[in-house]
Order: sequence, then structure tokens, then C-alpha cells
Amino acid sequence: MIRSAFMVPLFLLCAPVAVQAAPPVAAPPGVHLLTLEDRSLARAEPTHTVGFHDRSARRVKIRHSADGWAKPHPMQREGRVWRISVDDLDLEPGLHAFKFLINGRWEAGENRMLYINDEGLIDYPPALYLTWQRDPTTTMTIHWHTDHPDDPSVIQYRAKGDDEWRRAQGDKTEFPFTDRWIHTVELTGLTPNRRYEFRRDDAPKGYTFQTMPDTLDAPLRFVTGGDIYHEKEWMDAMNRRAAALDPAFVVIGGDLAYADGLPENAGRWHVYFESFYHHLVAPDGRMIPQVVAVGNHEMRDHFLFWHDDYEPTTEWRERVAPYFFNLFAFPGHPGYNVLDFADYMSIVFLDTMHLNTIKDEQLEWMKPVFADRKDRPHLFPVYHVPAYPSNRNPDDLVNTEIREYWLPVFEAAGVRLAFENHDHTFKVTHPIRAGKIHPNGIVFIGDGAWGVDVRPVDDRWYLRTAESVRHLFEIVIEPDRRTVRALTADGRILDTFEQPTPATRHPTPNTRHPPPATRHPAPPQ
Repeated sequence: MIRSAFMVPLFLLCAPVAVQAAPPVAAPPGVHLLTLEDRSLARAEPTHTVGFHDRSARRVKIRHSADGWAKPHPMQREGRVWRISVDDLDLEPGLHAFKFLINGRWEAGENRMLYINDEGLIDYPPALYLTWQRDPTTTMTIHWHTDHPDDPSVIQYRAKGDDEWRRAQGDKTEFPFTDRWIHTVELTGLTPNRRYEFRRDDAPKGYTFQTMPDTLDAPLRFVTGGDIYHEKEWMDAMNRRAAALDPAFVVIGGDLAYADGLPENAGRWHVYFESFYHHLVAPDGRMIPQVVAVGNHEMRDHFLFWHDDYEPTTEWRERVAPYFFNLFAFPGHPGYNVLDFADYMSIVFLDTMHLNTIKDEQLEWMKPVFADRKDRPHLFPVYHVPAYPSNRNPDDLVNTEIREYWLPVFEAAGVRLAFENHDHTFKVTHPIRAGKIHPNGIVFIGDGAWGVDVRPVDDRWYLRTAESVRHLFEIVIEPDRRTVRALTADGRILDTFEQPTPATRHPTPNTRHPPPATRHPAPPQ
């Protein structure tokens, strides 16, 4: 469902026009040619004119979100192609939704998107983003997308204030189901807690980032949430709120662009990265890294148990989640990983039965990962499906297996705060240990509502507070404590609490958790 500025007014809606698929036709020079089947955002070279071809079309107009869908913009036919220039569409630089009116009727399907660059040309939205693959105090990984396979994968960088630029060579891979390329360069050997400048080897514009400190001498802030993009306006607004908090980085617990691993949804990733590029920028102008976990909407059919051909291999994972592993260097295969911030914080990224089982290899991997980090003042697991959901059935298979197999591992390592998502609600639980409220238990926060439709919450014994509202969490860590705040996009504070973090507090685990469920959950919505 499309809303706000991107919404087609109800009084304009008509039955979808039934038109016959057009045969292939060559795009005239400088024309971004579209058909009913071709819904691509742009071409390899920026263009100035939108084109449309369908042999049954007698009249074609465009309406778009920039003027509130109020004005029809008629296209002119030249030969077999209907055309209209960006100037005649009255579009300013930015991302706009639009649809074709063919013979007086709306085309079927979701809204199309059109990005106008600063030169007034139809182009791909910008995609430049940061993450880590290892040590955030001395490395930074830079991703960006381009249109040509021969574009260099090279970054120039220097510490702010230095005169000499250094160069780092990376690699590139194809952006699945598009004609774009994903470039990746990892910078290593950086100085902790230092500002750096960087730029692409083939582009003059410069950017900055900050490495993480190697000691926690001052409070460190980051934000977390999940379930990012149903509607662009909601995603943009929450990205702006996150940026205004001036976080060191963002942790996203899955369900990013809702592309579901499908070719026809590739454009959702372009919109996702455009929003983060323009709106998740710190007040001082530096870029904010994002580190992500996998969710059910990163893959086809959501959960591995819906795949009769499931196998724990790289080939299978890339087949069902083709975007995830190409677009993000972290967590990498097999889909779970840990990120260590010196000796003061570790964040463990887990997979809730999307590309890996709860048990088996992932469980055996995570046992020593948590045990070896039990002395960290801040140790956080992040994952998609919650152990203690605020909307869905807590007795479903995935939720129950998380409680049965993962929570004893968390408790043995002294975890006190866990990041959950998936249910499209806001929640904070009571501290829970061994399935009961306990003062030394784990507080589970969530439940993934960054930029999505929200769902109702149930009154359950383990919920301290819950609400149907989009939100994010701000986490501020210090050597002996952490402070957690939940905020809406307009800055309303939903909840705040503080936890002490004495490194010596490690409660003995109680493994009397509920047994695993014997049935599968309902299909995801």
C-alpha cells in the first residue's frame, strides 16, 4: 500500500488496463525506454527523456508524486515510442514515484520510481555506504555501486589533516538482476579514534568517516532497529532521526529493503541505499557505518524449512539470498558473525532459521564465541525473529528454539541486553532468566519497526512496555553502564532505562527452558 506523497489518490484509481505485451523495440538515443514488463530505474548512461512503448497505447500520460499526483503530463509519440523530457515533467533532483496512464487507465502494479540527479538527468540513485568486516578500530569497508564493469575499485584516503593521499585497491561483483556493479574496498591499518577523508579514484567528491576508539574512555553511542523499508517516507524520517542522534554506527537486525531475493524487487535496494546516502549522515557530515543481520525478507520464501532443497552450502545460500551476500561484506558466509570492538564490546550477529538452522553448526559456533567474551562489559546478540515476540505466537518453532538453544548460551556469558526484531512493534521486556522474570536476567528490546506498517501488541507476562509504533533504540555505552532510549521518528521518547555492566557478574545458567516446538510456524506476512 502506497501512502503520503507517494500515494495515488483514491479518486484516481481505476481498474488496471489489460494490454498486450509489446515486442522488443530499440531505445532511441538519450531515452530511458520502459514497457509494462521493464520497470528498471535507469540505464547505464544517464538520460534526459522517459520513453514508453506498448503497441495498444493510443494515449499515454504520467502522473508523479512531486506534485501530489495532481497533474497529468502527456507524452508525445515519435515513431513507436512515447516520450517526455524531465523538464516537461517538472521534476527536481531526487527520487520520485510515478505511474503511466495508458488510454485513460492506470497501469497495474506498484508505483515506479525515477531518480533525477543534480544535472537534471534520469540516473540510478547514489549508493555509497560503510560497514566493517573486522576490527572497527583499525579498519573500514567501503561499498559503492557504478554502471560500468571497467570502473575502478579504488579508494583514495588519508587521515584528516594529512597532505598525502593513499590508495587502496578492492574488488567488484555484479549487482544481481541489474546492469550495475558493486565495489568493495577494505581499508586496514588505520589509527583508532581518528577522522579520515576518502574519495573514489574516479570521482572528485570527498567524504569522511571515524574509526572506533580502542579504549572506552568516553561514552560511545550507536542506534539499532530493524524492518526498515515498507514506505520510503517512513524510512527517510527514521534515518534522519538516527542521524540527528550522532551515532558512531547503526546495527540493523534484518528485513532491510524487503526485496525477498526476487529479480523484480531489485529496485527496492536502489531506494534503500538512496535513503541511507542522503539521510543517514551525521551532523558533522561524516558517513555512519551500518552493520546488518539477515532477516526473512532478505531471502526467497523467508525460512529454510519452506525450501525442500535446503542444504547448508554457500551455493544454496547465494541462490535464495542473492542480494544479501553481494551487497554487504558483513556478516558474510554462512550468515552469522561477530564484531569485536577492542575488549570493551562485542556484537554477535545471528541467523534465526533463514539461511542456517538454530541448532547444528550455528549453535556450535556461538558457544565458544560467547564463552570467550563473557568478560566484555558489553556483549550484545542481534538477530531477527524474537525469543519473546510482542505480536506473533511465542510458541512457534523459531521463537521456541531460540529460547531452548540460544538463551542458555547467552545467560552463561552474562548477556543482559539482546536486540530482537520481526514483529513490527515496539517492546521492552522485563529482565528474564530461565523463562522467568529475574533481576539478573536478559532484557529483550525490539521488535523491528523502523519504517514498516506496525502491528498490534499483546499483553504478555514478559512485556514491561510495548506499543504499536515505529521506533529505534539509542544505546550509549560506558565502562560500567549502558543507557537505552527508544525514540520515534519525531523524537518522542518511548522508554529509557539503564543497566550496570560489572564484568564480574556472570549468573550461573539455568537450562530449564521450554522444550522446542514440534510444529512449524504460520507462513510469514
